[in-house]
Amino acid sequence: MPRKPIKKKPRYSKVIVALLLASVAVFTIAMTVIFCIKDAVPDTLIGAFFTFMAGEAGVLGLIKHAEKKYKPKDSEDFEEIGDE
Repeated sequence: MPRKPIKKKPRYSKVIVALLLASVAVFTIAMTVIFCIKDAVPDTLIGAFFTFMAGEAGVLGLIKHAEKKYKPKDSEDFEEIGDE
Protein backbone atom coordinates (compact mmCIF):
# COMPACT_ATOMS: atom_id res chain seq x y z
CA MET A 1 0.00 0.00 0.00
CA PRO A 2 1.64 3.28 -1.10
CA ARG A 3 2.08 6.00 1.44
CA LYS A 4 0.56 9.42 0.97
CA PRO A 5 3.15 12.11 0.37
CA ILE A 6 3.64 14.41 3.33
CA LYS A 7 2.54 17.94 2.55
CA LYS A 8 5.12 20.57 3.36
CA LYS A 9 4.00 23.54 5.36
CA PRO A 10 4.55 26.88 3.66
CA ARG A 11 7.67 28.60 4.88
CA TYR A 12 7.06 31.25 7.49
CA SER A 13 9.01 33.91 5.61
CA LYS A 14 7.13 33.21 2.37
CA VAL A 15 3.80 33.71 4.14
CA ILE A 16 4.98 36.98 5.70
CA VAL A 17 6.22 38.32 2.35
CA ALA A 18 2.89 37.44 0.73
CA LEU A 19 1.03 39.22 3.53
CA LEU A 20 3.31 42.26 3.20
CA LEU A 21 2.66 42.50 -0.53
CA ALA A 22 -1.08 42.05 -0.08
CA SER A 23 -1.26 44.70 2.65
CA VAL A 24 0.73 47.17 0.53
CA ALA A 25 -1.64 46.60 -2.39
CA VAL A 26 -4.74 47.04 -0.22
CA PHE A 27 -3.29 50.15 1.45
CA THR A 28 -2.38 51.70 -1.91
CA ILE A 29 -5.87 51.08 -3.27
CA ALA A 30 -7.45 52.51 -0.11
CA MET A 31 -5.30 55.64 -0.28
CA THR A 32 -6.17 56.09 -3.96
CA VAL A 33 -9.89 55.88 -3.14
CA ILE A 34 -9.48 58.35 -0.27
CA PHE A 35 -7.63 60.72 -2.59
CA CYS A 36 -10.40 60.52 -5.20
CA ILE A 37 -13.08 61.22 -2.59
CA LYS A 38 -11.39 63.80 -0.35
CA ASP A 39 -8.73 65.26 -2.70
CA ALA A 40 -6.20 64.82 0.11
CA VAL A 41 -4.28 61.99 1.74
CA PRO A 42 -2.71 61.57 5.19
CA ASP A 43 0.98 61.99 4.34
CA THR A 44 2.25 61.00 7.79
CA LEU A 45 0.25 57.76 7.75
CA ILE A 46 1.52 56.87 4.30
CA GLY A 47 5.13 57.55 5.27
CA ALA A 48 4.85 55.54 8.48
CA PHE A 49 3.13 52.62 6.72
CA PHE A 50 5.73 52.27 3.99
CA THR A 51 8.58 52.74 6.47
CA PHE A 52 7.19 49.92 8.60
CA MET A 53 6.75 47.63 5.60
CA ALA A 54 10.28 48.35 4.38
CA GLY A 55 11.61 47.60 7.85
CA GLU A 56 9.78 44.29 8.01
CA ALA A 57 11.04 43.27 4.58
CA GLY A 58 14.58 44.32 5.53
CA VAL A 59 14.53 42.26 8.72
CA LEU A 60 13.28 39.21 6.80
CA GLY A 61 16.13 39.73 4.33
CA LEU A 62 18.66 39.88 7.16
CA ILE A 63 17.27 36.69 8.68
CA LYS A 64 17.47 34.90 5.32
CA HIS A 65 21.04 36.12 4.80
CA ALA A 66 22.06 34.95 8.28
CA GLU A 67 20.47 31.53 7.67
CA LYS A 68 22.47 31.02 4.49
CA LYS A 69 25.73 32.40 5.83
CA TYR A 70 25.78 30.65 9.20
CA LYS A 71 24.00 27.37 8.41
CA PRO A 72 26.03 24.41 9.71
CA LYS A 73 27.44 22.40 6.82
CA ASP A 74 27.42 19.04 8.65
CA SER A 75 23.86 19.23 9.95
CA GLU A 76 21.23 17.68 7.70
CA ASP A 77 18.30 18.29 10.03
CA PHE A 78 18.98 21.99 10.66
CA GLU A 79 15.67 23.79 10.90
CA GLU A 80 15.78 27.28 9.50
CA ILE A 81 15.01 30.19 11.76
CA GLY A 82 11.35 31.11 11.59
CA ASP A 83 10.24 27.90 9.89
CA GLU A 84 7.88 25.80 11.91
